[in-house]
Amino acid sequence: MLQRMNKSILLLLATLCLVACGDGGQDVEPETKPVADTVLTLMKLQNHGQWYASIDRNVLSLDLYSSGLSFNDKGYIQGTGTNLYFSDIFVTLEDTLLTEGEYTVDSTTLVHTALPGLQLDGSAAGAYLLLIEDSRIRQIILIKEGTFTVEQDDSLRLDFRLTTADDQTYHATYVGNPE
Repeated sequence: MLQRMNKSILLLLATLCLVACGDGGQDVEPETKPVADTVLTLMKLQNHGQWYASIDRNVLSLDLYSSGLSFNDKGYIQGTGTNLYFSDIFVTLEDTLLTEGEYTVDSTTLVHTALPGLQLDGSAAGAYLLLIEDSRIRQIILIKEGTFTVEQDDSLRLDFRLTTADDQTYHATYVGNPE
């Protein structure tokens, strides 16, 4: 009797494990989870003028940092956090700063676009994230598409909704003024 009860308990436990751990035989799509929901606290914006001779647009670079990052006396990044970088943002020849509106990450080089991320000779270019831990780059994540909006009143407000090369969602915001 005790042996039959032990077998019944084992069978019941095995059934419970299968039900709890299995997907019921259905195809289940994995959820897309955001890489991060980051508040960026430091911004550097640089105007490179008409950088590409064949493109009639000014080019800006945008460098944003989360609160755990700063710079040492030699100008190197230190701390732990996220660095969001855009090397090529295209604006009109009259514009020297980010203007209000929506910008799209794509490779068209039209006004209000930014080039997507790519690996170039072992380095990242275009739009990408640097995940920095203890003052060392731990991961480079390329941005393949997305948008960001620019609003200006007393301060500059940026809202980023981006997709990484591995199809993860990245959302970040910045409120302040460039250094």
